[in-house]
Amino acid sequence: MANVFRNTRVWALDTAAQIAPRGVEIRVKGLRWVGASNAGDSCIIKDTNGCIVWESVANGANFIESDAPSFTINGFVLDTISTGRLYVEVQ
Repeated sequence: MANVFRNTRVWALDTAAQIAPRGVEIRVKGLRWVGASNAGDSCIIKDTNGCIVWESVANGANFIESDAPSFTINGFVLDTISTGRLYVEVQ
């Protein structure tokens, strides 16, 4: 599948990629990772400098992680998504 930007406020991401380039500030309001199929599956968000800003590791099948971290990131890289889909709410 491919990443989907349904509107400017919610992104549905299932493919590791650079989503926003360096110099573009993204304000993240909330995250929800659904559909991880095995323990050990991971989802990692980094900034364009390679710094991890959010990370989750599934502890079993049908794992769901929901978080409302509210942070600003310089660029946006979905570095790793083993399985499932990450929903990102942006401001």
